[in-house]
Amino acid sequence: MEEMEVREATPADVDAICALLDAPTRATERLLAERSVVVGEADVEANASAAEDDRQIVGVCAFDYWDDAVQVTRLASETGAVDALLAPALERAAAAGVPVEVLVVDGGLVEALRAAGFEETEGGPRFEGRVTRVFRQEP
Repeated sequence: MEEMEVREATPADVDAICALLDAPTRATERLLAERSVVVGEADVEANASAAEDDRQIVGVCAFDYWDDAVQVTRLASETGAVDALLAPALERAAAAGVPVEVLVVDGGLVEALRAAGFEETEGGPRFEGRVTRVFRQEP
């Protein structure tokens, strides 16, 4: 798979985002309406052209500015390119001089977040009955 390109999500991306987040359509539509959401696109095959039809969404990051921090509420990547997906949230936080916090529902992203300079802080809120973890990166 080629390098991932990050762009703002559009309503046309809802089905792909639903699949990545394992979320219902209605919740994903609300996510796009209420948060800043970016998606990562990559070529379907390593030798594929850059034509739009040959690209698929392989990652998503949803974030917002709350309580003196940029908070990433949803993050998923098939390619492990978490750094690229987090870049828009990190840029927003740097411009505001605030930290970025990432809420992690499962442990799949922990190593990628640590590699990107995030440190675990405290336990997060329960999400659908599951324990969450909060990772933070200071500006």
